[in-house]
Amino acid sequence: QSPIPESIVDTYWRNEVTGDWEIGFTENCVIYDCQSWKYNDINEKDGEVVLTLKNGSKTLGITIGKQKGGKCKMTIGKHEKQTYSLITTRTLPLYPQPDQTPFIDNGFREGDSATLIGWIKDYPILKGENRKLKVYYRGFITGENESTIEEMDSIGFFKVKVPIENTQMITVVIDEDPYIIESLMEPDDTCFVLFDGKNNKYLYMGKNARVQNELGAARFQMVFNHESDEENLSDVQMQACIEQCKDVYRINEVKVDSVLARHPTLSRKYEDVFRMINVSRMANGILQISANSHYKIPQSAIDSMLAEVRKNVRKPYSMWYEFYDFPWMYLQHAIFSTPRKHDIAEVIEWEFQLADSIFTDPVLRECAKAD
Repeated sequence: QSPIPESIVDTYWRNEVTGDWEIGFTENCVIYDCQSWKYNDINEKDGEVVLTLKNGSKTLGITIGKQKGGKCKMTIGKHEKQTYSLITTRTLPLYPQPDQTPFIDNGFREGDSATLIGWIKDYPILKGENRKLKVYYRGFITGENESTIEEMDSIGFFKVKVPIENTQMITVVIDEDPYIIESLMEPDDTCFVLFDGKNNKYLYMGKNARVQNELGAARFQMVFNHESDEENLSDVQMQACIEQCKDVYRINEVKVDSVLARHPTLSRKYEDVFRMINVSRMANGILQISANSHYKIPQSAIDSMLAEVRKNVRKPYSMWYEFYDFPWMYLQHAIFSTPRKHDIAEVIEWEFQLADSIFTDPVLRECAKAD
């Protein structure tokens, strides 16, 4: 077996047609199809590299053509020869074609899961010892924060499989170190994430990895609304907070529109995430102002907020964690801004009836009642 050619060590390649990160070559292994493959045989002749790889009982053949201008042709397994370009940026370049595929919405059925495989590569602080991973995820319906403990091996590989209600964020924290991986996973999805410290790479691989790569490549700073946390707001203070919340929302809508105009191939999923972030923060901000003013906020402010929620909320609701608080906060507003029954035996039933009346969507109704 010949040594691994230096020309391919620590190189990561993007399919020119699909725009996906499809394969990566390192000194230890090859990353392909969300798996790690060991070198079994290596031959180099006339500028071509021919590899035979092993993954358990599976074998994979790869032929890598001559590199020219950061591009080359590869034949991977039984697939036809394709053109690949070397990824030279930290994140994957934006995809060449638009994509209007929505996030998977499973209707919040039970029994689904998602798998995140990863490699924290060449980070000196993590080298040479196994580390603990803590994986966090939150139920949208239950509102409960869940976590599980997993392990990362001595060179940085890990694999976590978590139950999820629907498309949602999972967060991996590595042994209390400042390495946090937030991944937006879909039901029955498998993704591979690479953090390469030596070569400064942050890449996702997988069938539904596109939005993960776009969120890394086209992330922008949204304006954040610091709504007043003071209680007993005067009418003047309350109105000022409402106007600030609305202004920030409008500014961020313009920002999202501007990014989409500059990068027209960004996917529908990318847009859905940022619309959801913005409308969640605005809605929760208005409801927090209501709470801080003893629920005496003008009904016009609530009506305006609800109109924007109906316009810009995206499904599934679980895709962005900041929306998780909205059903509960809106029900609290309705409870405390409505004349209440005082018989404690009737209160819970009355609150459930109120939830039934203000939420036409059964998912939001169930979420509000659970909280």
